Amino acid sequence: MGRCERRTRKKLVGAALRWAGLDEPDRPESPVDQNVLDGARAMGATPEQLEQLKRQLAPPADTSAYQVWPENWDSLEFFVSVASQWVTTENRYTGDRRFDRLDYAGVEAAARMLRLPKAKLAAMFTDLQGMEQALRSASAKAFKPEPPPRGFTF
Repeated sequence: MGRCERRTRKKLVGAALRWAGLDEPDRPESPVDQNVLDGARAMGATPEQLEQLKRQLAPPADTSAYQVWPENWDSLEFFVSVASQWVTTENRYTGDRRFDRLDYAGVEAAARMLRLPKAKLAAMFTDLQGMEQALRSASAKAFKPEPPPRGFTF
């Protein structure tokens, strides 16, 4: 796998984890930290300049956005279009959900309904499997199976 393929796969995996709510939102590294503010103050920065620097320290307003490269859009759109094909396990007491696998029969049916060309589908399927593997792994780590509450009977 070449460098570009790994980089592309990493973005797709990140997008899949964001879709499932299993990642931390991107927060760009702030170009301004407290040391910069202290330095600016020591050098005689005006209150307005200090306020401008403080605004740069604030977290971004929209943390739900996720950057996806143009070459990944088709694969990501296909991933989202087959979202109903996930086989999941849910803990009915805690609400935790684990993504177990994709139902490939349903994925194939979706690809046929979307009339995807076979060559394009082959490339997207490889991407889909990478996203599936990452999502399964992350959700398995986050899943907390718990016993039923005391006194509960079936």
